[in-house]
Amino acid sequence: MYQGFGDVTAGLKAYHWLFLAQPDPFPETMIQGTDNGKHFLEHTLASWTRKKTLDDFDERALEEYRNAYCNKTRIHSTCEDYRAGAFLDRAYDEKDLENGNKIQTPMLAVWGNTGLFAESMRDKSEGPLEIWQKYAQNVCGKALECGHFITEEDPEGLAEALIPFLLKG
Repeated sequence: MYQGFGDVTAGLKAYHWLFLAQPDPFPETMIQGTDNGKHFLEHTLASWTRKKTLDDFDERALEEYRNAYCNKTRIHSTCEDYRAGAFLDRAYDEKDLENGNKIQTPMLAVWGNTGLFAESMRDKSEGPLEIWQKYAQNVCGKALECGHFITEEDPEGLAEALIPFLLKG
C-alpha cells in the first residue's frame, strides 16, 4: 500500500508540510489540543534538531517560541502559511521556473546537514544548494553540522559562512 505514496521515509520526516496545509480547522484543532500547541511546538523543535532534544535552546529562547506560537491566532496563521505554500506559492514557483525567472541578488544558502530536507535529498541530488540554483542566479552555500535550527545549534558555523559572504557584497 505504501508504494503509492512515494518516498515514505521522507514523507514521515516532513509530515508537517501536508498536515498543516489541511483545511481549516482540522490541524488547528489537533495542535491546540489541551495545551494550546505547546506539545506540538516542543515535539517539532526537538525532532528537527541534530540531537533530537531541546538542549541547544536557551530557556529564554524556548519561552519566546512558546509565546510566539501557543495561541489560537498564531497557530491558525502558521497553518495558513503552509496552505499558501501548498497551493498559491507553489503555482507561482512553477510559473517562475517555467519562465526562467530567478532571484538576481547574490544569495547564501545554509542548511543543517541533518535537517529534514537535507537528509531526504541526500540520495536524490546534491541537496539544497542544487535546488536553490534553480531559483537563484548567483547562489552559493554549504551544509553546517546541525539540524534545522542553525542559529541555536551552530551559531559559530553560521557566522563563519555569513561574514565572508556579507563582506564580499
